[in-house]
Amino acid sequence: MGKYNFKRHGIAKFDLVSDDLAEVVAGAQIILVAVPSVGHQTFFERLVPLLEDGQIIHILSPITSVAYAYARSCAKPGRTST
Repeated sequence: MGKYNFKRHGIAKFDLVSDDLAEVVAGAQIILVAVPSVGHQTFFERLVPLLEDGQIIHILSPITSVAYAYARSCAKPGRTST
C-alpha cells in the first residue's frame, strides 16, 4: 500500500537507461526532472543547451526556486528560445 492507502501495481519498461544526458534527452517528448534542490542550477545549466523545441519539462519539486533556476538557465546570453 502507498502512503495514501492506495495499491501500486504494474510493470515499468524503459527504452533507455544511460548516464549520458544528451543521449536520454534527444528526441524525448517529456522530460521528468527529479533532482534534489542543491543540484538544480547545475542540472539545468547542463540540460538547457540540449533541449529541443516542443519538449515538455516536468519538475518534481515543491520549491519555487526551481522555476527561478530554470528561467535563469534559459536566459543565458545567446539563447533565443524559451
